[in-house]
Amino acid sequence: MFWRESESEPVRLYRVLRGMAQEKLSQGVAAGADSRYVAFSRGCGGGPSFVVREEEGGGNCRAYAILATYESSGVEESSFPSPDEALAFITRAVEALRRG
Repeated sequence: MFWRESESEPVRLYRVLRGMAQEKLSQGVAAGADSRYVAFSRGCGGGPSFVVREEEGGGNCRAYAILATYESSGVEESSFPSPDEALAFITRAVEALRRG
């Protein structure tokens, strides 16, 4: 008998992003009146990860977090004071990108 172990939230978010077209992720979706959520795959040597950003109209970064399945918190680095806040930001961005 086989059973599937439940996925952690970072793995679930990674799978959603991985399943989306890169063009859609880089074009982004509205995050507010004057900003957009965008995401970029960062498949470098450390393991699977995505950079998730909130960008202002001119492309300036307002906030960012690196979703990394190889980190216990799911966050490698961010502009937020804690990994929990960064993961909440990533969740909002991924859900907006998925709906958009």
